[in-house]
Amino acid sequence: MKSVSLLDGHIVLFRRLAERGHYPAIDVLATLSRVFPVVTSHEHRQLAAILRRRLALYQEV
Repeated sequence: MKSVSLLDGHIVLFRRLAERGHYPAIDVLATLSRVFPVVTSHEHRQLAAILRRRLALYQEV
């Protein structure tokens, strides 16, 4: 796993995803954005939270 710092937050790259041919190999659950709450609507943030919870459940399996 590799973390790349940006002005906005951190993008975490996951080697295992790249090895499976998944590009960009971004670990969505570990990646953070500091401006996301500022530049998105309340509805968008709610949907993103639902998606992150579902991805976390899928990752546990």
